[in-house]
Amino acid sequence: MKKIILIILAITLTLSLVPLDAFCLAQPNEIQQNKDYTSFPTFDILNDFLEACPSRVAGSEGEKNASIYLRDKFLSYGLECKIEEFQFQKDGLIATSYNVVASTKITSPNLKQIVIGAHYDNVNVGNGASDNASGITALLSIAKAIATSTTKFNIVFVAFGAEELGMLGSLRYVANLSTTQRDNIALMVNIDSISMGDNVYFYAEDINTDYNNMFVDVANNNAYGIKTYAKPISKGIITGFSGLGTYPYFQMAQSSDNSSFRSVNIPTVSIFSGNYNTAIGYKESSVTSNNVMHTPNDTLEFGLKALGDDYLKKIEIVSNCVVNILTNIQFEANIITAREQMVAKFWLSPWFASAICFVVLIVCGILGYLYINKLKKNAILGDTEIKNNRIFKPESSDDIYKL
Repeated sequence: MKKIILIILAITLTLSLVPLDAFCLAQPNEIQQNKDYTSFPTFDILNDFLEACPSRVAGSEGEKNASIYLRDKFLSYGLECKIEEFQFQKDGLIATSYNVVASTKITSPNLKQIVIGAHYDNVNVGNGASDNASGITALLSIAKAIATSTTKFNIVFVAFGAEELGMLGSLRYVANLSTTQRDNIALMVNIDSISMGDNVYFYAEDINTDYNNMFVDVANNNAYGIKTYAKPISKGIITGFSGLGTYPYFQMAQSSDNSSFRSVNIPTVSIFSGNYNTAIGYKESSVTSNNVMHTPNDTLEFGLKALGDDYLKKIEIVSNCVVNILTNIQFEANIITAREQMVAKFWLSPWFASAICFVVLIVCGILGYLYINKLKKNAILGDTEIKNNRIFKPESSDDIYKL
């Protein structure tokens, strides 16, 4: 009995020496309970959107409600706004999705246009806090700031529907633009899943461009000391995406709505988060548990618990960066010349790449054929030593002496 009492006392003493924080780590939503995030302007926007529109699956009533919510938000900022319906096939039935399109009221036909876009639909697990309520939060934050600012461009904000089913909303938006309207777009900026990944990336072309570098430089001048990056040029390009036949192989690193614009030769900058420093190329995070995209863990509660302030800081950095660029006249030249820095579609076409591979194979075949004929000719003329060594030779009487 004395031994049992001593053991109990020892356990009690040991537990008393363990810091209370060690037990707090196991409590759900610990960061949510013990920290106030309202100092971040984007927190209220993000939290309110997720509470009002937790489920936004393409073609659902939840997506429709979210489109109305976003329209009302844009109108409350003093912007003009409309909802554009479009139909698509889902499970053999005709479904409806919605693009929410807002713009500044004072526009001029003589000014170039900049489109800022983010998709608002999510998959049917989690509530899409990072993918893509984070992008919508940045979009709303930018719209709110731009509504009362003067810019050198006509600014259009588009919340795209049905992105998760193959960028259907942005495809429809681009298809409805005339050639003149497409030519008048100086730049499209797409914001998708910016809060949960390890790093914030900016991606324009598969070459270095002044306008993409501009976004990175401005973003790095942030108050939080968080470094942002241009997407590594040589990494993360997906070829032959989904068999849709609409997209060339470039601009598919993030497979988002920027591709719909870039495929019709409109300059784009895609802003997203992730990590290219892993052994397999792109991952959302090097921390396995933080790879939450399209999982039940893509929630605000999980994100704040995993990343704390950094979850919101990334949204703030992206929002502030875009507002700075749109309202600062010194960046106008980089935006206006964006088309001149784009890689010609001819060089990036999968057909061109296939043709190059075919030509290389033909050349290698011809050279191989000529080389074999040369060897045969030399052998017939006796100019080439014919080697006929065998690995295993018959035994001879001399072998015994070699032992």
